[in-house]
Amino acid sequence: MLLAKTLASSTFKLALIAIGTFGVIVSVIFGYVYLSTSAYVRSRSDHAIMTESSSLLAAYERNRRDGLIALRAGGEGPGGP
Repeated sequence: MLLAKTLASSTFKLALIAIGTFGVIVSVIFGYVYLSTSAYVRSRSDHAIMTESSSLLAAYERNRRDGLIALRAGGEGPGGP
């Protein structure tokens, strides 16, 4: 009898609404942080790939295969010492 009375009370319903609202707000914030972080990491990764690609292409256009070998061996470019 006491449990039924508690479940039907307006205070309990208000508490459930507050808990649900809090859960939705926290989920939205985490979703925003996840999407923002994902977009940031993807853009940094894309930029790094494009930089490496242009470096490899420039080395290839200068010295063909030997230029790529020198670049990867650490002779020049971003992969070097």
